[in-house]
Amino acid sequence: AKWLGRPAEVRHLDLPDPQGDEFGPKYARGKRQAERHLLERASPPWTVVRPTIVCGPRDPTNRLTWYVDRVAAGAATPPSRFRFNPVFSHDLAALLVGLVEHPVAGRAFNAAGADAVTVDKLVEAIRRVARAMRLAAPAWPLADTPAPLPAEGAHVMSIERAAAELGYRPTALEEWLALTMTPR
Repeated sequence: AKWLGRPAEVRHLDLPDPQGDEFGPKYARGKRQAERHLLERASPPWTVVRPTIVCGPRDPTNRLTWYVDRVAAGAATPPSRFRFNPVFSHDLAALLVGLVEHPVAGRAFNAAGADAVTVDKLVEAIRRVARAMRLAAPAWPLADTPAPLPAEGAHVMSIERAAAELGYRPTALEEWLALTMTPR
């Protein structure tokens, strides 16, 4: 197997890719293919950082904005038991800068938040922060688009290695939500 000479954290690349045409398997396949492509061309030292779903100010995907706008407008959000631990963009940036300043060669680290939540719990947290901020409804009509996060499934990543080896301490969910949700 091609990856057996590599550290254990990349040996999973020898396993078959997830199958299916749904978003989850296609997304996972693409990430694995990209990692394989880069590692095949990398020469030591290399470090792999695997971010989970990234949220923060000025996020071009507008994933979080979609939910914030609906909460602020008092509109319903579709129920979702999808469980994940989103990473605050500032935490990811700090982790990357730390690795550039103090490289750790031949290792892979997950970049995720400490709080694993369902989308329903995320929406509850957005409601609490929106109330505390007195967030006003958007002055524009809500986009008629489907929810940006799945209704089922999970994408929870362990940050134990990053915490133990790099001192990674992500910002608490409601704290980064308050930094991300700007008053209107």
